Amino acid sequence: MSPVTRIARISITVSNLERISRFYCDALGFSVIAVSETVMGEFPGHRMCLQLGDEILELFQPLILGSPYPSPRAATDPWFQHIAIVVSDINSAYACLQHFDFEPITVGGPQQLPPSSGGVKAFKFRDPDGHPLELIEFPPSSGDPKWLTKSSAALFLGYDHTAITVQNVEESLAYYEGLGFTALSRGINHGVEQGNLDDTPNPIVDVVALVTASSRTPHLELLSYRAPKTEFALQMFGIGDIASVRIVLDTSETDRFDEISVKPTQDPDGHLLMLKTGSK
Repeated sequence: MSPVTRIARISITVSNLERISRFYCDALGFSVIAVSETVMGEFPGHRMCLQLGDEILELFQPLILGSPYPSPRAATDPWFQHIAIVVSDINSAYACLQHFDFEPITVGGPQQLPPSSGGVKAFKFRDPDGHPLELIEFPPSSGDPKWLTKSSAALFLGYDHTAITVQNVEESLAYYEGLGFTALSRGINHGVEQGNLDDTPNPIVDVVALVTASSRTPHLELLSYRAPKTEFALQMFGIGDIASVRIVLDTSETDRFDEISVKPTQDPDGHLLMLKTGSK
């Protein structure tokens, strides 16, 4: 298998394309670029591709819906996976979000993490189907330099990364390095602000940023909680289940998203990956 060259897009299962796409477009600045019928794995359904900046988000509504997003739910759940949306002003983005249907994760509004955690301002929440999202504002000294060159007139700029909860950070790191990723940075986040961000008491979390050879953004983050410790079991969400999120990986430089073959697989913690092996 050829090494992965980039994360082509993130793909999520949704209950209603019209309702969820309207949320992403109206509340978060995405725009619709494609609508089609498709088969995802063995599930026929409808697909809509949205774009924000250079990044693509795929919404998939199966003809027959599976299970709703699990409840109760926490930021430390084994299946937790969020998309980090970069904003130029997090307070303005947070104020904009108040006009829409969302479920907060973070307690007390946007949090500014300490310099040891990158000094970013962040706020986590869930879309109307329960998918976790994050607003993130980078200081000038942090993040992909591309965010500094974006127009200051734009509030929502693109998404920087997708973050997944893993049990064993070294095992997951080895797995993704085998696919062609390399570690860009490693750190440990903790403290009051991280606890507010995750709505989790006294968290201690390893954070590893992984990039591909040809693209720093979007990238993958591994989150491994030393505390509180989470009981892990391999998750077997089907593509038709609302909690299903796919990281679509490419082994070419193409920007097209009408693949000849997309092969689903699971990482060591059950997060779903789909490998693009060709384009029409």
